[in-house]
Amino acid sequence: MRTVGAAAMLICGCTNQAPTPRTDAPSASAQPLVFVGDLAPVRSAAQALDDGADPWPDATGLWIGNLEGALDLERPCARPDGLCMPIAARHLDRLAAGPFVALSTANNHADDQGQPHATADALSARGLTALTEHGGPHLIESPWGDSLSVVTLSLVGRPLGEIQLAVEAALLQVGLAAARSPWVPVMPHWGAEDTDIVDDGQRALAARLRAWGANLIIGSHSHQ
Repeated sequence: MRTVGAAAMLICGCTNQAPTPRTDAPSASAQPLVFVGDLAPVRSAAQALDDGADPWPDATGLWIGNLEGALDLERPCARPDGLCMPIAARHLDRLAAGPFVALSTANNHADDQGQPHATADALSARGLTALTEHGGPHLIESPWGDSLSVVTLSLVGRPLGEIQLAVEAALLQVGLAAARSPWVPVMPHWGAEDTDIVDDGQRALAARLRAWGANLIIGSHSHQ
């Protein structure tokens, strides 16, 4: 039986999930598929890494995460609220040395340093697939032989018009992904922080994504 897991790691929330995958999803494998939400190697978590902590001992399977933060370019914080999450290059090295194969940059901290593509480029240079919002669907080969086409989108801290455009673009990506891969995970950065309650808007969007072909919906941003 295939295992789909949601792992808490560093500063993490991986709760806002749609209903269980479609019954016509591909056949099983013992290798786990693990999604990590709000992976933020900053502040105390960064210090733990520097102190030699190993957050994922003996990890197996295919790990995909949402990297909440931006490569530290030693620039002033680009956010009006000053709540930036600069990630040191050495901490990206630690992530690349772990079990992850892909990390999403589709969240409200991707532009913390004013150059969102710099983080994606740094991930790619370390052999990780950078799951950018506008570059999907992203094809990932799995250990069990089935490919995944991953779609990401960020809905937090954006004007309504941008959200609507992002949703429409994501739906088109999902349709393309479903045409070429048996697994179509969608990773929306959405909802409210510090709650595990899924609101009506999230449920409605999840239904639209599933109608276009998504069979896994893994939300982040809740920090729960």
